[in-house]
Amino acid sequence: MTVQRRRNYTFEEKLKNLREDSGLTQAELADELGVTEQTISAYERGHRLPKKQTLREIADLFGVSEEYLMN
Repeated sequence: MTVQRRRNYTFEEKLKNLREDSGLTQAELADELGVTEQTISAYERGHRLPKKQTLREIADLFGVSEEYLMN
């Protein structure tokens, strides 16, 4: 019997997956959030984390909780 381990996705992986599943480009997501495309790229590469307000907007946009995104 094989034991499957549950993978813990990082914020950047969750954001990229949510964005792609929604059919949004980085530029489109940036426009929705009022940030630059470079900012979205930095989030998805793990170089930056969003400010609290932006995190709330991301969660609202994708219908998930802030806790889901950050844990």
